Amino acid sequence: MAHLVGTPAPSRATPEALLNVVARWNECLLTKRFLRCLQIKPATIGSPWLVCKITQNQSTQSRAAQDAFGYVPRPLEEILERNYRWLVEVGSLPARL
Repeated sequence: MAHLVGTPAPSRATPEALLNVVARWNECLLTKRFLRCLQIKPATIGSPWLVCKITQNQSTQSRAAQDAFGYVPRPLEEILERNYRWLVEVGSLPARL
């Protein structure tokens, strides 16, 4: 996806435990208007639920679908290109130059 967007790919990932702590910290501060300025990257780090969904293992095997329905997995590049086009269409990402 970094290649499609035209930016360098991240060289390291933020640890899951740190993301969870920061998400919970930010959530606690939401109820106190005068403490919201202490939130850490609130526009980047989502709610604890969202962090949980993003960091969970969502891989699956498609062998049963392949056998029963003739499903043919698509290449990762094709999937990412399709997702990129959709993100551009809805305005979440700028189009490539």
